[in-house]
Amino acid sequence: MNAVNHPKTISDLRDDATFLHGLCQGVGVLYDEVQNASTPASNATHALIHEVIAKADRLSQELDELDTPNRRAQS
Repeated sequence: MNAVNHPKTISDLRDDATFLHGLCQGVGVLYDEVQNASTPASNATHALIHEVIAKADRLSQELDELDTPNRRAQS
């Protein structure tokens, strides 16, 4: 991590997205373990968790595919 407050690199952002994805998966697992009633609130929570996981995964993939000057120079 950037302890000195330097601007984050693409690699740093990719790591952040991967970490966020893992956190969301953990919340989903915990929710599945404790959820025992089917209510509108629990249904919404379940849907939100899965959507955030999908968005974090997509963000990580898009960062991997990002068209940067360095990547263009390597092509």
